This record gives sequence, C-alpha cells and structure tokens, in this order.
Amino acid sequence: MLSFPSLKLAYPAVGRSSSNQTTFLFANGTESQASVSLGVCLVCGGPYPPVNLEPSRLDPRTASMAEAAAPTQSPSQTTDRERGEAPGGGGAIDTSWLDGIIEKLNGLYNRTDIGITNVVQLDEIIAILTFVTKIINQEGSLVEVEVPIKVVGDIHGQYQDMHKLFDLIGRVPDQKMLFLGDYVDRGPQSLETIVLLFALKLRHREKLYLLRGNHETPAVNRIYGFYDECCRKYGVGLWWEFQTVFNRLPMAGLISKRILCMHGGLSPELTNLDQIRAIVRPCEPQDRGMLIDLLWSDPTNKGDGWFYSPRGISYAFGKGVMAAACKILGIDMVIRAHQVVQDGYELMIGRQLITIFSAPNYCGQFNNAAAVVCIDADMMVSFQQLRTQAPPNCNRPAPPVAADLSVKPSPTPPTFKIVPAQEPSESKESKDTNNNTAEEKSSKDEKK
Repeated sequence: MLSFPSLKLAYPAVGRSSSNQTTFLFANGTESQASVSLGVCLVCGGPYPPVNLEPSRLDPRTASMAEAAAPTQSPSQTTDRERGEAPGGGGAIDTSWLDGIIEKLNGLYNRTDIGITNVVQLDEIIAILTFVTKIINQEGSLVEVEVPIKVVGDIHGQYQDMHKLFDLIGRVPDQKMLFLGDYVDRGPQSLETIVLLFALKLRHREKLYLLRGNHETPAVNRIYGFYDECCRKYGVGLWWEFQTVFNRLPMAGLISKRILCMHGGLSPELTNLDQIRAIVRPCEPQDRGMLIDLLWSDPTNKGDGWFYSPRGISYAFGKGVMAAACKILGIDMVIRAHQVVQDGYELMIGRQLITIFSAPNYCGQFNNAAAVVCIDADMMVSFQQLRTQAPPNCNRPAPPVAADLSVKPSPTPPTFKIVPAQEPSESKESKDTNNNTAEEKSSKDEKK
C-alpha cells in the first residue's frame, strides 16, 4: 500500500505486463476503480505503475473543468477523448479552481515556513497533469510561435528566484514566454516550479510554451533531486505521473520561422525542421540520436566541426557547423540553454547563437546572473538580467562556454537586430556581379 496525504493507491502484485483494477480513495471520501497497467522501469528496475485518471474519476472540484470544456460532444469527439486528445467543441472552462491553485502557489513566494504540500493536494496536481497533457499533445514536437516573446533558460527548482525573475520581466499572461526546459532538479522547490508552470500553461495556453530539457527525463531526474522531492512530499506515484507528461513535451521551438530554440543544441542528423515535426510522442531519448542531441549537445570554440562532448554523451559543435545549419535549415539564429554562463547570457559565433541561463547563483556554487532573451515585434534582440545576493562563500564565476575570448565582453547587455543569414552572401554575390560588370566595361573601353 502506497500512502499519500490525499490519495491512497493500492497496487496489486507487480508483473511485467498485466492489467489490474486499482481502487483510488480520494480525500473527500469517494472511491473509484481504474485500470492500471503495471510494468518494470528500464531505468531503475523498479515497478512502473502509470496512472491515467479520467476527469470523471477526479475530485468533483477538478472534474467540473472537463465537463465545462465540452458540454455537448459528438461521437467523434468522444473518440478523441478516449484517445487522450483534448476534447473539441466550444464552451468556456470554469477556471475558478485553477485560478485558486495559481494564487496559492504564487502565495508561496517569499515564504519559507510553508511549501506546496500545505496548499495543494495530490489529486489537484494529478488533475493539472491530466489536462495539461492534452494541451501539450496538440502543440506538436516543434512549437511554432510569433514575436514578441521572451525566452527563458534553466530554472532548476529555484522557485523563489523564478518569481524574482517574473517581477523583473513581467508575468503571464501580460508577457508571452518560451521556456527551454530544465525546470526540475538541483534546486529546493522543483515541485512548486513545475506545478506552477503547468497550471499557467493550462490557464493561458497561448501565452506560455514549455520545451523539454535533459532533466525532464527519468534517467536524470531520478538522480538529481526531483525523485526524492516527489517521494518526500507526495509519494513515488507522483514522480511516475510527471514522467508521462515530460515524455510528451515539445523538443524544440521556432520563433517567427527564423529562430530555432531547444534546450541543448544541434544534431548531425538534423537537416530539415520537418524531422523535428515528425517526432512521435510520447518519446524517451536513448543513448544517441537526434533526440539526445537536441537535449544534450553543446557549442564549442575549439574548431569548426563536430567533436566528442566532454559530457560523455552527444556532441559539441563548432562555428562551421553553426553557419552550415543556418543555411540548411533556413534559420537566422539558435537560442539554447543547458549551460551556466556568468552574465546569464552568452553570444557566440557572430551572434548567430545565444546561450541563456535563468537560475541566478546556480546551486549555490556560482555567482552568476540570470537572464532572459527579449525579442520584440521588429526582431530586435535585447536581454534582461537578474542579479541576486550570492550566498556566503559563493564567489566562483561560471566559465565561458563558446564565446570568442579575443572579443572583450560588453559591460552592459547588447541590443541588436536579427539579420537574415542569407543577406551577407546575397550582398556579396551582388557585389561580385557588379565588380564583374565594371571589369567587362573597362575591358571593352580599353579595346576601343
């Protein structure tokens, strides 16, 4: 018997492939039967009991959202729902319950005496995961958004710092944001961070977009803190529920068809953006391939080509690879996260590549700033920085990632306009054509 504060799951004997009826006992005293498929985790070897709760099996406070979402459904819409897709049709969702959850979570800002277990029940978190999965499934593996937008890097469970960042850059829905992954692990409040972001995504789906990071995989967040936090606060079953959502998060984003965003970096297998669009979810990255590279690869200033990564997984890519990728993929810039940088941002490869990191004083080990990339409607790029008081003995600067060390860094964040990657080559060709014409004319005049 696995016991939780508000939900008790009675799992039968574990088998590799079996289906059993499980009784769910909610905090309000209601009971419900659900079929649970049991398996064995390929990561840790433990039992894998994925629980997929339909809205009708949830607490009546949360089930009302689903009923309001589709008051009348045709047979085809019912089929969509059975397949796990978002229900079609009109009808306004009753968001009062969801607004209450967001308000409670926002109330944890600047509070050290209470945490998420004091304000949010387990069945409410599962409800959020159930509904947000349907929205994420609709967006595709490559999320395509338009400017203006703000791009946010790693958060890593630094919930209080995330709110300080929101105080600086604005909040959803006033601002449209794209997060590049790594919401959990290492920091002390991963659950508060990811539950708030999922709740905001559910409430303002057109204003917040969430990509997958390498820490949104079970092999990583099983080790670096998220698993332990889930077990300590609600139980291991919740950790499994999060993995079913993480496996469906988009792998990359495309801003105004010109800026490619991902958590890690480029892949030698990536030659067309349709390859990302074609990724079938749910998916679990293996030890190599494009999925791993999108989550794990890094830029380097050591050369132009592909190199083995010092991480021991994926690759490092040089300046020549970045320039070729812009031409092959038809993009002008890449924005990625994945590495801590001292100023919160780092410009690389002639401003074609930006690394962004949004967790200040990362892990209490570095005295780095946090930053966000701001792209306005005219494709002007600027940065907003957050510097917070570093903890004692935290005076270690973050090393440069792939910046040109011969260029002196600017004391203030730069502002620049994104120039299409094709323009320089086109202008050069035009210049060469004009020169050839002038030379031919001069030669004719000499003959005369």
